[in-house]
Amino acid sequence: MALPEDSSPIIKEQPSSSRGLYDNIKHTDIRTVSVIREQLWNDAQWEGAGFATSPDQPPILMFLFKNAENGKKIFSAWIERFSNIDKEDDLRITIVRGIDKKNPFYYRIGVGANIKKELSPARLVGTIVRSNMMTPTNSDNLDRFLADYKKYGCFWIVPAAFNKSGKPDMYQPLSILKEKVVIRDAWEIGINDLDSSLIRQGDNPIIPKSEIEEAPVIELIQSRMIAE
Repeated sequence: MALPEDSSPIIKEQPSSSRGLYDNIKHTDIRTVSVIREQLWNDAQWEGAGFATSPDQPPILMFLFKNAENGKKIFSAWIERFSNIDKEDDLRITIVRGIDKKNPFYYRIGVGANIKKELSPARLVGTIVRSNMMTPTNSDNLDRFLADYKKYGCFWIVPAAFNKSGKPDMYQPLSILKEKVVIRDAWEIGINDLDSSLIRQGDNPIIPKSEIEEAPVIELIQSRMIAE
């Protein structure tokens, strides 16, 4: 189950935590990279993620859409752009765990462009990330997915929608094979982190005792509060 949230923040990513590094950057060195067509995502109404595993094939990460047809269009556009195998890792899929102390199995999943290859000290890169807060009562499904991902070294992403009986229907002809999913702990994400947009002001992340004073996420959440 996914909690509703603003899932399309525009973020500016920087390769360094040094403040003021880009104060004098030229407009010609500002670039926007995106794999998200916002209106299409709004129409598709992404509801969250689901997992499917079997003994003899890589695991599946389902993108569950309320509007199945528009969800299919999202994947069709990706396949047209990247093919059915994301060889260059152009799609960055991130799972952030430890979002909520009171609910240790909650996690946030985000998808956007992989802008790491675009970053340089002389360039500012903007992108759009879509995210959903997932609220399971245990980690069994995620654990199985990650175990099979480790076993096979890859996974499929596929559009899906719940049918009338409440079970997900997957549209497997539109599957895309990926080799990398990014797994993060919320406490380690700081202000200029590539995944900073996946931390929200109201988050109460799990922080190890050894990191309670220096965890990067503390400054990030404080900055969110100031911005509000």
